[in-house]
Amino acid sequence: MARVPTIRAIWLGQELRSLRMNAGLSARGAGTYLSRDATTVTRMELGEVHITDAMLQAFFEMCGLKDPHRRADLEFIHKDVAQAGWWDGYRGEIASTLMDRAWIEDRSTTIASFEPILAPGLLQTREYAEIVIRALDADAPDEQIERWVDVRMNRQAVVMGHRPLRFDGIIDHSALTRRIGGAEVMARQLDHLVMALERPNIQLRVLPVDVAAHAGLSGAFAVYTMVRPYPVVGFADTSAGELCVEGEAVDRLVRSYDRLLEACLDVQASRELIIAERNKL
Repeated sequence: MARVPTIRAIWLGQELRSLRMNAGLSARGAGTYLSRDATTVTRMELGEVHITDAMLQAFFEMCGLKDPHRRADLEFIHKDVAQAGWWDGYRGEIASTLMDRAWIEDRSTTIASFEPILAPGLLQTREYAEIVIRALDADAPDEQIERWVDVRMNRQAVVMGHRPLRFDGIIDHSALTRRIGGAEVMARQLDHLVMALERPNIQLRVLPVDVAAHAGLSGAFAVYTMVRPYPVVGFADTSAGELCVEGEAVDRLVRSYDRLLEACLDVQASRELIIAERNKL
């Protein structure tokens, strides 16, 4: 089975296709210049074929790209395509969208997240995460569940590590009262959220239960502000799984997040509510 191209490989390919089209070249014409057939050029632009350093420079020359900033941006993406991360150790065990999400988190400066049912994945305790993951795939063997939990814990380095990104989260009040794993597990999860709020890079706001119809009724989502030259992207829950979106779709998520913020408690009131729910356990 062919390897699914990573989102960064797809982005690089899209940029190269744009360069080629703007230069007025067909895939066949580009292939003649690059000593490749048209099918190979197309597969490069789809992110399915590895692009060497020499091939990237040949693309620049073929398309007449002289702008040093534009060249540097594409060289940066090209370097990222080839660079492995900790998530590559789980290739074949986790969905390609989750691998892309782990990489996007690693390249982000800010995450804005909405969770209507559960504690945010980046702020979950290990035992809470294991119960959630097991519930979502009850037939998976224990060894696989453990590996998936390891992935979730490793992802948390982006908010808990020595150079953390900014995490702005909204959580529905019901997620604080749903006793995942029972009272003791839930108490430790709520304690963990309170502890996380002591970190200057983390803010968490609660959407009160008396807010009926709101902008997050379609499900969980997150918006990622990435380092240059990458775009702002979003992930949204769908019936078929997580979907990575860009452009206007991300703009809609941003507007939904802003509307949810208007309905939320402030950070201090949210912290007090989390503590109050913890004390009921």
